[in-house]
Amino acid sequence: MRQEYWKGFDNNGNGYVSLAETEKGVRDVIKLENMFDAKPAIMRAFQFAKDALPGKSKYGADYIEKKEFRIFLVALRQRFEYFQAFKRIDSGGDGRIDIHEFVAAKNIIEKWVGKMNDPEKEFK
Repeated sequence: MRQEYWKGFDNNGNGYVSLAETEKGVRDVIKLENMFDAKPAIMRAFQFAKDALPGKSKYGADYIEKKEFRIFLVALRQRFEYFQAFKRIDSGGDGRIDIHEFVAAKNIIEKWVGKMNDPEKEFK
């Protein structure tokens, strides 16, 4: 399945996938509309994967190569989970979590990471 995904992402067959091709691949190849709307998660997974393995190609530092594609998919899932968790806590929808939002989400956060005795201290 990963091979088929790669072919869909690298639709021109040059062996490299740009950030724009990656975003298009998430939408058109993997067909995950919810994930396509999580552009920060896609961007961070792309940045992580493109720098994960050293390469000799002059383009490797700016693109994902086939050897990095599996890393991208794993990173995408992880970054998407982080993105969703962040959205659940950011009640103001301003892209930031303040101490009040953090403390209010104490029960949710404890389900993810374990008991927090002093959430204000953990936030700081």
